[in-house]
Amino acid sequence: MEFAKTTISTKEALPMDILPVFCDIDDFCQFFEPRWKRRRLSSGERHRDRAGCLCLSEVMTIIVLF
Repeated sequence: MEFAKTTISTKEALPMDILPVFCDIDDFCQFFEPRWKRRRLSSGERHRDRAGCLCLSEVMTIIVLF
């Protein structure tokens, strides 16, 4: 059994430029994240605060484009 191979060019898959979207989201995250960390309530338990592999703006860009 053979499957048909289909290729999708980048222009078809992403009709818009993602760099401006990422820049806007990153600007928002640079403003919002420090304020959010200062104001969030503590549960009294210790939690890790280590950065993940992707920054918040990268994750949000992926979610917005999805």
